[in-house]
Amino acid sequence: MAEHSDPLKSFAATRLPWAVATGMGMLYLLTLHSWISFASLPAVSDVGGWTDEAPFEAPLLYLLTLPLKILPASAVPIAMNILAALFGSLTLAILVRSVVLLPHDRTKEQRQREQTSHSLLSLTSNWVPALFAALVCGLQLSFWQHATAGTGEMLNVLIFAYVIRCLLEYRIKHKTQWLTRAVLVYAIGITNNWGMIGFLPLFGIALIWTARMRLFQEGLPLKLALNILAGLSLYLLLPVAAVLTGSGESFTDVLMDNLGRQKSFVASLFSQRLIVLVMASTAILPLLLVSIRWPATFGDTNAAASAITTALLRLVHFLFLGVCVYVAFDDVVSPRKLVNLPQITGIGAPFLTFYYLSALSIGYFLGYLLLLSGKEEVRKWHKPSELTKVLNRGIYFGLQVLAAGVIALLAWRNLEPIVSHNKNGITSSYTKWLAANLPEGRTILLSDNDMSPQSQLLRAELARSDDNAQVLLVQTDQLRSPEYQMRLAKRDSGWPKLDDEVARSKNVDEFMILAGLQSIHAKTPIYYLHPSFGYFFEQFHLIPEKGLFRMVPYSSESGSLDKPSLSKNQAAAGEALAKELVDLFDATAEQSGPLRESQFLDTLIIMGWLSRNLNHQGVDLARNNYSVTAEKMFVAASDLYRGTQKGNIIAQANLRQVNPKSNYKFDKELDQLIKENKLIDANGNGEITRNEINGTLSRYGPADEPQACFLLGQYFAEKTDFHEAHIRQAYQEMTRAAELTTTFPDPLFFIANMFVSHELTDKATLFIERLVAMNKANPFMPNQQIRLIQLQANVMLEQSGAAATELYLLDQLKPHMDSIPGFHTLLAFHLDNGQNAKALELLDARLEDYPDELSTLKDKGHLLTMLDRYDEAIEIFESGIPKANSQEKPNLISLIAEAHVRKGDFDLALKHINDAISRTGADNFKFRKAQILQLMTDHSDAISILTELIDNGIGHPDVYSHRASSYKATQQYNDAKADYEKIQSFFPDAPGIYLNLAEIAEAINQPNEALENYEVYLKYVVPEAVPADELQRVKTRVKQLQGGAP
Repeated sequence: MAEHSDPLKSFAATRLPWAVATGMGMLYLLTLHSWISFASLPAVSDVGGWTDEAPFEAPLLYLLTLPLKILPASAVPIAMNILAALFGSLTLAILVRSVVLLPHDRTKEQRQREQTSHSLLSLTSNWVPALFAALVCGLQLSFWQHATAGTGEMLNVLIFAYVIRCLLEYRIKHKTQWLTRAVLVYAIGITNNWGMIGFLPLFGIALIWTARMRLFQEGLPLKLALNILAGLSLYLLLPVAAVLTGSGESFTDVLMDNLGRQKSFVASLFSQRLIVLVMASTAILPLLLVSIRWPATFGDTNAAASAITTALLRLVHFLFLGVCVYVAFDDVVSPRKLVNLPQITGIGAPFLTFYYLSALSIGYFLGYLLLLSGKEEVRKWHKPSELTKVLNRGIYFGLQVLAAGVIALLAWRNLEPIVSHNKNGITSSYTKWLAANLPEGRTILLSDNDMSPQSQLLRAELARSDDNAQVLLVQTDQLRSPEYQMRLAKRDSGWPKLDDEVARSKNVDEFMILAGLQSIHAKTPIYYLHPSFGYFFEQFHLIPEKGLFRMVPYSSESGSLDKPSLSKNQAAAGEALAKELVDLFDATAEQSGPLRESQFLDTLIIMGWLSRNLNHQGVDLARNNYSVTAEKMFVAASDLYRGTQKGNIIAQANLRQVNPKSNYKFDKELDQLIKENKLIDANGNGEITRNEINGTLSRYGPADEPQACFLLGQYFAEKTDFHEAHIRQAYQEMTRAAELTTTFPDPLFFIANMFVSHELTDKATLFIERLVAMNKANPFMPNQQIRLIQLQANVMLEQSGAAATELYLLDQLKPHMDSIPGFHTLLAFHLDNGQNAKALELLDARLEDYPDELSTLKDKGHLLTMLDRYDEAIEIFESGIPKANSQEKPNLISLIAEAHVRKGDFDLALKHINDAISRTGADNFKFRKAQILQLMTDHSDAISILTELIDNGIGHPDVYSHRASSYKATQQYNDAKADYEKIQSFFPDAPGIYLNLAEIAEAINQPNEALENYEVYLKYVVPEAVPADELQRVKTRVKQLQGGAP
């Protein structure tokens, strides 16, 4: 075969890169995304200014896209997409050049055939490997996707590609400028692309391997260090920009946020390291083979060994070529497949650099095989046979034909999903529909965190259409942030300003947020862009209007916990909405399934939003007895979300509930899920977690099935770390569960207990009567019968008094007194009604029958402590220690300590709490020890323990409060003030904090600060909740300070 005398001047090295860039650039422009994809939404929103915060990441992208900010808002998305196409084209041009620069002197066979300068491929067909590598990379689905949408990922790959090119160029001419460029660009890349940190060790090895001892020549290390610092200085760009643009974010906050996100990303890579290693094995492992220069004597012990070694090397090269090409088709081990596995979380990166490295290897391996088959050895004494020549020629041309076939297959396979995803216009058509349904006039639009893409798309649509709609888009998850609320108030004069002390805090509590929404609603309508649940809906309910949901406060006069009924007009509007959405989006919904199989989820996500919307409205209609209309809503919700394997399984369950005879094609597992109570409870264990709630209600909408309603009601009723108890929503779900079944008593128990606890016995009686009837028809389990007896006793107590109720309980509980629940029911009655002597008699009687029952011993000890009979209580607790297991013993010992505290014997209390700590080291015991030390006025040791707890991450406000009081008691006023301010930052409306801060200010002679804190105390204090003399003392002192008294 013919060859080039100088491969660096060949077509492949000079003109092919630009030809590839031009050709692929045209392809990318033809298949360019028509507007905004979910992948490009964050980057495009940053450039368009459609986010609520300053940019925190990708400073190089920020710098390069600054000129786009002068464009009309409608042009920004397309401009970003075109920029991505440009970056993608340039990346492929660099790939072509890099493949040409790869050395072909790694094996003995290559060195026998390729003896040009630098061992570059000199075949006339040396353009084939470079072109093949570029086309495989450029047509790979992820690369193509990001080259046609402005995600910012193409810039990262371009940087990565340029660094590799610099190292390869340096190998040819040894010009130090290539090394300095590589280091500078890599440092810049680290600031812009978090994945570059992962490649840092490999880059260091490649740098040393390429430059060798020349790396340490005079002056070069300093140059490289300066270039590293220059590149990393780009970290400072966004913090400076945040300050100069008046974003409200500080320089330090932006810088630390970027570094924090980078750290979290690298940590997520480490946590998923096995998957990352699998992906890397198909990208980095082949390059390791390329980097090894095999000695001429490798495997050359005899003729047979040499032949076997040669054959194995060829086979390994061919297999690696096949694996790298296979990865480009995104099957099994490709990054695109692996990062979308359900067990992979927290990564969210497309790993285009792995595809690029695979393409580089593809170019080398194809060049290797073409060299061995297309060029004879330079050994005049060794002439190949004619058969060998024919075989080599066949392999040589066969490889090129095969390469052409691979490219054709890859293009055919990926063109349809790319065009379908980029050109179906789902984000555009959806947001146009949403914008068209916005109410006229000034409006507040709320959106939850999981729906933030929806609000960003809406902002882009309003900017594109130059709509002057007076809307303020609000992210509800950020309303707890004072900084965010201050930005809202600055942006819209109708948003209430925070009080100064709240603005300085770190948290706005739920009640303040609700008060703010109530004040806004009085002047401005508030809408939700989607259905929701949570603490807002204790005071507000949602009314559907044209695809949105208007928030309306509950009437404070009715006293009802129920939602107001829907009207016939609202039901008709819901039916019209279902028809409208099916007409608009049914064809798009049909595409969502095939697109999901290619990991394009935009269409499916939006179909999910619409499905959830319809399902929510369908549930409201079903609960208002509009069953026929609800059925249509559930069918539409299920149809629009048919792109997933199961569809909207909750809407299907609701459809089955409202019409068991429906001929809809239900998912085959639906009945089993309902039977096993796994609709919203994935584990079927009778409890639902916050994640399960988010995985069902936020994705599918509410379930209108008895067990699901009950579980949801339980979730709302419980106070957790994430929310207060949501009694209204709990009641509504429990009531619905009770409506849907005549055999499931738990919802009725919950509602009856709730009314009894609020002394609403008339309302409780209605549900108790239903429980009695249910028990008569199908007798309850013993524990349920005891619960029913207890409810009836509570009603009787209010109506007939304690004496009659006691007789009733004694009679009804006779069959159950051997059980713990029955015994505790009677015991609780005695204790609640001040019948301590009878309670003690009951406990003694129980202990006679069950002397080793630890819970009863503890109950008796607690009662004796409450009666100030401390020695007897201690004796009882001590008697239980030999009967307790290793977990119960420390608790009993701590109870002994508590009895000694109540007795005033602090030394013995300290001894016992130390014993409990020595057994478990539990933080709650350490905290109690600190409290005991405070009672002993040993504040120094108390401070040490409390500080240790805080240092170990126990940052509960009570810990800070107790340490602050010890600091204050020991006149360490600055430290006390710091702790109180820490608490105040989370509880800005807690009056006691300001009283302490005022007293500290007086102690350090700061009367103005004392006055300010006294006044804030009076602002928030509830007079009935504090001693009258304390309130009067503060008022008197305020008057004195206002008058200038010392």
